[in-house]
Amino acid sequence: MSVSAPLRAWPDLKEVARRHAERVGRPVWETWLLEPGLHALMFYRVANWCFRRGWVFPARCFGAWGRRSGCDLSPAARIGRNFMILQATGVVVGPTSVIGDDCVLEPGAMLLGAGLALPSGDAPLDAYGTARTHPQLGNAVLVEAGATIVGDVFIGNDVRVFAGAVVSRDIPDGGIAVGVPGRVLARSQARPDPDARAAQALAERVYHLEEQLQILAFKQQGGLPRARQPDQYGPLKAVEDLIDGAGI
Repeated sequence: MSVSAPLRAWPDLKEVARRHAERVGRPVWETWLLEPGLHALMFYRVANWCFRRGWVFPARCFGAWGRRSGCDLSPAARIGRNFMILQATGVVVGPTSVIGDDCVLEPGAMLLGAGLALPSGDAPLDAYGTARTHPQLGNAVLVEAGATIVGDVFIGNDVRVFAGAVVSRDIPDGGIAVGVPGRVLARSQARPDPDARAAQALAERVYHLEEQLQILAFKQQGGLPRARQPDQYGPLKAVEDLIDGAGI
């Protein structure tokens, strides 16, 4: 989660620009000119470089220019590689926030502090010696539109915060947060997919109809039907796996 100097950040910015261009299906040069999320990240990298050297006023100037993109990325925040802001509007990242690699913030996503940080011997400190009041995100975290994470909480790797959720407690690796206040689920407890449940009902119906046809066929031949094993029915097993969380 190290933050590179502006020149060393150039490969990272090129990768982010390429990913933005792939997402919207447009040329990379157009992304450099028109993508506000990329502009916000560029200004942040320069502002953070200034801030870490004690040049607070230039850092705040670059931060203010970056806010013209619609995002408020504090120069004091620490943001890792391949950070993407989709449709950059209303995104806020507070001063003591820490964001890992390959994270994505959608419109209206906010990383906010819980109150004013007062000097205290028990208060956790960030790398700059400031009392930490903002969230820490691991790697590959997705914060969807309108979601808010508040306070000194830790969000693990590969976590998804659903749209509109308000999270104020830690989330383990691979977890999902939904609702207000944020309720933490495992991936296998994710909200059900109505299409998958409909497919399961149809698959079960087909399974039982085929079983009855098999019984009738054996009766006409004067034999006894063979017991059919459920695991031989591939589509039903595939639908069950889908409902249990496969592909989420």
